[in-house]
Amino acid sequence: MPAERSAIPVPLIATTPPVADSAARWSWVAVGALVVLALALRLGVLFYLLGPHFTWYDADAYLAKGARLVETGGFRWTYEAVAYPWGGRVYALPPLFSLYLAPFAAFGGYPFNAFVGLAVLNALAVPLVVRLGTHLHSLGAGLVGGLLYACWGSDIVGFGQVRQEPLYLPLVIAATLALVRAWDRRGAGPFALAGAAFGLAALCRSMPIYFVAVAAVALVLRDRRGAGRSEALGEALALVGGFAALTLPYSLALSIHLGQPWPRWIDSARL
Repeated sequence: MPAERSAIPVPLIATTPPVADSAARWSWVAVGALVVLALALRLGVLFYLLGPHFTWYDADAYLAKGARLVETGGFRWTYEAVAYPWGGRVYALPPLFSLYLAPFAAFGGYPFNAFVGLAVLNALAVPLVVRLGTHLHSLGAGLVGGLLYACWGSDIVGFGQVRQEPLYLPLVIAATLALVRAWDRRGAGPFALAGAAFGLAALCRSMPIYFVAVAAVALVLRDRRGAGRSEALGEALALVGGFAALTLPYSLALSIHLGQPWPRWIDSARL
């Protein structure tokens, strides 16, 4: 048989998909299936186990705080949306969860509609978990992480009470992914973006302030003996600066409102 007849036909070569493209499509299908699974589990709990007329346990009175922001028919900020009396004192809560609830409180079906929004938000966090696991280890690890997140029982059952975690977790996952990518890419810009992402998460729950502090120290120590010490210091400052850009305005507003020179807020601030 002549050599030219034994070769693979040109049309077949042109139409045969590369193995890498096929694997990429399979991974996107798997991620899409995990998103659907996460959404179905959370909506199933909301619609079939709880229902629109379920009475949610709300220890911190967040539902009332969110409704108070729109009680006049339009949005109007009030510090009553973050005040939290406890133990004879009044504390200032993070504002983001109340702000999230406010638009839903303006419509009928509140707070059920707000929980549906949280279910969608948590389902959309699955690709971030997969991306984070893939970046740190492998695609398989990312998919396993996405599956665990989609089926995490305490998170799903937690839709039976009012808590910040369904809003906080997607934000802190996105911030962690931004930090991991910035760690590899280097440069002040990516670290400032990661700091801002952690700042947004801190406006929901205060813990990221500790993450940012540890990450900033780790950045400085990473190149403490190399030629990139000044660059590492700049990246640490960018990380802290991005965090401060999102959190300081609220701190300063609290300080002015309270008449205190030192702004204290988020889960431990005395009004």
